[in-house]
Amino acid sequence: MNPPPSPGDGWTALGQDAAHTLDRVHAVVPWPLMAVTLLWLAHRHPAVYVRVAVALLLSSAAGLALCASMGRVPLRGTSPARDYLADYFGLPGAGAGWYLLIALAAIATVPAVWARIAVAAVALSSVGVAVATADDPVAGTLLAAGLPVLAWFTARLVPSRRGTARRAADAAPLRQAG
Repeated sequence: MNPPPSPGDGWTALGQDAAHTLDRVHAVVPWPLMAVTLLWLAHRHPAVYVRVAVALLLSSAAGLALCASMGRVPLRGTSPARDYLADYFGLPGAGAGWYLLIALAAIATVPAVWARIAVAAVALSSVGVAVATADDPVAGTLLAAGLPVLAWFTARLVPSRRGTARRAADAAPLRQAG
């Protein structure tokens, strides 16, 4: 005969349902927020938008290469990119790295100090959680902080159209004189 349900069983089930719901919300909410942030950057700060877009691309490519070198990318059956972004590999730093890049772009463009501090705190807490919960702390740290920061500074080397046009305008008098 089954024992009667205890009063705590209802709370346990509710807690599990709430955890599943919050997990689903966490999987969906960052994407629209990142899209809105990228659109805002593209409209208001095109140079920073280009930098963060290139950094996202570099960071993602390096992250996929890191996962592949560790033998964590499945060859068939599922999409490696989807699994990578969904932290399927036990390396939750992938999403945190994206948050960190978006935070760096926001910090570079938002004038209010309190907003910069808030954005930095959220990004750093995301990185901290990713590193703390990663199956491999070294790979988690690389994905959450190392690769994104390296990509951010590498993306600065990509010339912008505005800088190229300015250099061309500065060189025009030299060509006419020579």
